[in-house]
Amino acid sequence: MSPAGSITAILAGHRDSPYLPRTLEAVGQGRTRPGRLILVLVDGKEPTDEVRELLADLELRGIEMAVLAHESATTGQAYAAGYEAAEDSARWLWLLHDDSAPTDDCLAELARVADASRAIAAAGPKQVGWEDPQELLEVGIRATRSSRRVPEIDPGERDQGQLDEREDVLGVGTAGMLVRREALTEIGGFDPALGPFGDGLEISRRLRAAGHRVVVVPRAKLRHARHSYADTAKSFGQRRGTQIYTALASAPTLVFPFLLLAYLLLAPLRALARLILKDIVRARGELWGAGFLLRRLGRLFSARRRLAKAKVTSAYRRLEATGGEVRAGRRDIRRARREARKLRDAPPTEVLRERAAHAARVRQAGTAATALAAILGIVFLAPHLSTFALTGGGLAPDATGPGELLEAARSSWVPLGDGYPGYLEPLWLAALPLSILAELVGARLDEAIFLFLLLSPALAALAAFRAAGLATASPALRFLAAIGWAGAPPFLAALANGELAAIVFHLVAPPLGAAMLRLWRTGRSSHLGVAAWWALLLVAAYPAAMIPLTFAAILAALFGRRPAWLWLVVPAGAFSAPALWELAKHIPRSLVAMPGVPHAWRAGERKDILAGWPTGIPGQLAPVIIAATALLIIAAVLGLARPRWRLAACGLALTGAGFVLIGAALRYPGPGPAAPWPGPGMTVAAGGILLAALAAGDRLATDLRTRPLGLRHLIAAAAFLAAIALPAASAWYWVSGSLTGRDDVLLADAPGEQVPALALKNAADPQRTRLLKITARADHTTVELWRGNGVSLTDMNSAITLAEQSAPADEELGRALTRAGESDFAELLAEHAVSVILLDGEGPGLDDLAARLDQTEGITKVTTSDLGTFWRLTVPTGRLMHGTDVIDSGLISASAEVPAGRLDLAERDDPGWKAYQGAEELPKLDDAWHASWQVPRTGEVRVVHEGIFSQWWMIGARLLIVLANLVVSLPMRRWRG
Repeated sequence: MSPAGSITAILAGHRDSPYLPRTLEAVGQGRTRPGRLILVLVDGKEPTDEVRELLADLELRGIEMAVLAHESATTGQAYAAGYEAAEDSARWLWLLHDDSAPTDDCLAELARVADASRAIAAAGPKQVGWEDPQELLEVGIRATRSSRRVPEIDPGERDQGQLDEREDVLGVGTAGMLVRREALTEIGGFDPALGPFGDGLEISRRLRAAGHRVVVVPRAKLRHARHSYADTAKSFGQRRGTQIYTALASAPTLVFPFLLLAYLLLAPLRALARLILKDIVRARGELWGAGFLLRRLGRLFSARRRLAKAKVTSAYRRLEATGGEVRAGRRDIRRARREARKLRDAPPTEVLRERAAHAARVRQAGTAATALAAILGIVFLAPHLSTFALTGGGLAPDATGPGELLEAARSSWVPLGDGYPGYLEPLWLAALPLSILAELVGARLDEAIFLFLLLSPALAALAAFRAAGLATASPALRFLAAIGWAGAPPFLAALANGELAAIVFHLVAPPLGAAMLRLWRTGRSSHLGVAAWWALLLVAAYPAAMIPLTFAAILAALFGRRPAWLWLVVPAGAFSAPALWELAKHIPRSLVAMPGVPHAWRAGERKDILAGWPTGIPGQLAPVIIAATALLIIAAVLGLARPRWRLAACGLALTGAGFVLIGAALRYPGPGPAAPWPGPGMTVAAGGILLAALAAGDRLATDLRTRPLGLRHLIAAAAFLAAIALPAASAWYWVSGSLTGRDDVLLADAPGEQVPALALKNAADPQRTRLLKITARADHTTVELWRGNGVSLTDMNSAITLAEQSAPADEELGRALTRAGESDFAELLAEHAVSVILLDGEGPGLDDLAARLDQTEGITKVTTSDLGTFWRLTVPTGRLMHGTDVIDSGLISASAEVPAGRLDLAERDDPGWKAYQGAEELPKLDDAWHASWQVPRTGEVRVVHEGIFSQWWMIGARLLIVLANLVVSLPMRRWRG
């Protein structure tokens, strides 16, 4: 058929587009061809030689040619340039992209339908795949008033004529659009702000608003590569910006300013949400889209003026979709994708049946192991169920609430005795969820800790069972691993001695190892985030673990060529920064420091500790324990000859690292009054042996069935019995010790109130006074300065003992006690903010001390109770004093109206103590042991303790790093277009 002189084609594209030659060929091969073709090269360059040859061929076919080298940022600008170059005789303009090749009868069908009615102003073809014409892309556009398109075609959907009944639509794309020139002129031409996205819908809207029809012609087909629709920030940003632009162009006047502001404000929030979903490309695209809108604000107002002149009809509004239709379309597509994946990935029925049976066996084994371990925990702590709180060993009573924990976490001062510069142990901050849980149910923190310890054997079994699944698929081996880990001697010994940090270390080690192994195998960021959370808890329980974890992360980053591995230790470093700072200052003693109450414990011989029994191997069980341990080690070594020898080698390497840690604990005295607890080393060594043994046992049963009875069978049976005997012996020994009250089980019921109600009230009042407890024994006398209800678990801080604080405050208190009975004794105690003295115990000096206290001026006896005999001071006393006046104070900081004169703080002197009046820092006075200042004039004075980790920017940076791991660890998938 000869060219149609009334039709002018405008083709916008790039000079070097790989699709342009094929599009030009398709135009020339059409049954109906345009009378003229205007090629607009948007990059402003001349056409290539190949394109020139094709243009010459088109001229031979009777198509008049024109080439415009026009630098255009959008296809709207390119079409506008072609529109101006088109002759007035052109009744129709046929718009094409460089990647849209029409089929032979595309233009003929469009022209046939368009000429059938004067009301039709634009007609668009059905868009199909560039390489596969059976792939359906678009049959007209359905969209909401805010330009959100209804997703009605699933990517890859086949063209089966399912949408061929369509005719009148809200809009059609500019790729292949046949538009009446007269109608286009009437609505004001092209919008130069748009294209290649959204321009077709925007033109169609204006044509519809002017009373014209816009139709789709399903029999007219056009192959579209859609190369601009890419998974890049720029492409998505253009699409998002276009959608916002067209939504604002048609928004009502009263709504427009609020909608504009909302879109701009929501852009960074949407970007953050996509970042959390790990969709970095679209997170950048959201910001790109906001920039797109800001750059086109002037043109947006022009577009609104053009639309304001049009008359919106009810027929036009009926063609607009609703938000519900958009959501329903998305749901349908997601459902179709899920079903397609299920059909594609569904294994044969026999395989499904085998998997279900194996999963049932795994559930049964896991349930049995967890239930047995839970019974072990209940029986172990049965003597203490009535009080539901523990003391003794590394534990102490604690009623700290969530708010107090957070306040302590922000502080650089430890309110213990006369106070110490320090920090809240990261493990106590990690106990914040337990504190919140306790407060919600009206319980105390130590009761929540008791529940945690009660469940810890079950948690240990569950952690080991899940982690063992990466080393073996055998439910029996995973059961043995879970029971062995829950009954491991280092774990139960730590439980018997109240070593909370060692217990947490034992629980966290298996999931951390499993997460690191998954990360090595898959490289997924979600596994990295999970591993980082476990590493955070591990370092909180044992700060020195930061060193080997950092070393492991560096090696993994180098050998795995994944720098992301370095993130493994970043959240842990931020969370435990104060503890790590102290660790760095006091190496090597800090290498064995762990949170908890320093206490003496009965240490076994070196060989017993190396074997995993910190308090020594019990004589009656020694043969069983030694034989079982030896057999497990032999099995672990034999794992090097099995198919999973790499896991066995890793396990043996961990065992060696554990022995190094045990050696460090035996070599260095540690920060407490007794030998440091070697729990971390024993846990690592036990975990290494267990991992190597699992690698040795994996698929062993199948191998043994194919071999005649021999030495392998005997070794396997002996190792199996050893795996049962060792945790059984450990459980029997420690459970029997707990039930009979053996002296190497240090746990005891936590007492209720340890101080008189008067002392508790004074400690909570703004005066913040303290209690002096004197405990007399036959061979010694202990003096303690308490705040609140005695020493709490969260008061314990290894930085205090690591730093070996100079003791002028302690010496001053000691000298004051030697003056008991003298006239100035009460004033000397008041300098330490003492308001109550509690005397308890027995011994020859007890009655004499009580008599002297009775005779001391300024001290009055109150009563004698189960707690002991206590006196109160009648002289002015408080934490913050101005002469004899008590100034109200907080737990750490204080702010009050103070007259001119000397201000004394009953806290150990430290450079971090500062006093400010307005912005002026007050000069500090020299004093024997506590902080004092000279106040020059009456006014409000703020007293604070300033440390590097109490600065707001440091707290914010640490919190931000920890929260960033939420983004890393979320297991959400990237968006798939």
